[in-house]
Amino acid sequence: MTSIIQNSSPVDVVKAFIACVRTKDVEHMRKMMHPKATACLIRENEPHFKPLAEAIDPLAKAEQELVEVSWDEVEHIDGEYATVWATWSMHWDGELHQLGSSSYSCWKSPLSGWIILTMSDVARPPNDTVRV
Repeated sequence: MTSIIQNSSPVDVVKAFIACVRTKDVEHMRKMMHPKATACLIRENEPHFKPLAEAIDPLAKAEQELVEVSWDEVEHIDGEYATVWATWSMHWDGELHQLGSSSYSCWKSPLSGWIILTMSDVARPPNDTVRV
């Protein structure tokens, strides 16, 4: 379990994790997360819980061109624990598919640097204007 981005901040790890969506590089993503990392995906006002690895695995086989972009990232660090909040959009084959926000919990391993422990997000259709 070694973060791919040594000596980086939690927000840098999260940005790199999100950037891997475009390349569909699931193996690279796995190197930035704890092997037991979890995901809570809120879809249609219903939370779905699963291992984070299971949540990202379908990316490797996706036929669409996927581009996820994040902005307004906010990072809070307390020693070896951190959270990162990010607003994002997902495009499939050049068209806006979803909008949402994600929260990542990260841990700074003394051996490997910052890695992702949990990821929670909400996804909305592109015509939904709900914002926090």
